[in-house]
Amino acid sequence: MSTENIKSKRYNEIITSSNINSYIGERLRDISNENKSLGYWKLYDKSDPKEDGDQIRAVFGICFMIGVLFTLGCYSFFG
Repeated sequence: MSTENIKSKRYNEIITSSNINSYIGERLRDISNENKSLGYWKLYDKSDPKEDGDQIRAVFGICFMIGVLFTLGCYSFFG
């Protein structure tokens, strides 16, 4: 019996596809449980007492600036 067969046999006994599948399955279940407990992200959550509305103001500000730049660009191009 050569040492190559012993090494490959040990590897096959230690790491099999079922071990890998169970490991991946456990990790995916852990991630899905974490996401369920955290819920999903909202831009403005009225039920949260710490919510100060800064995210909605930031999005509004970015959209406003894009609108202003688009309007000025159209005015410059056509005017």
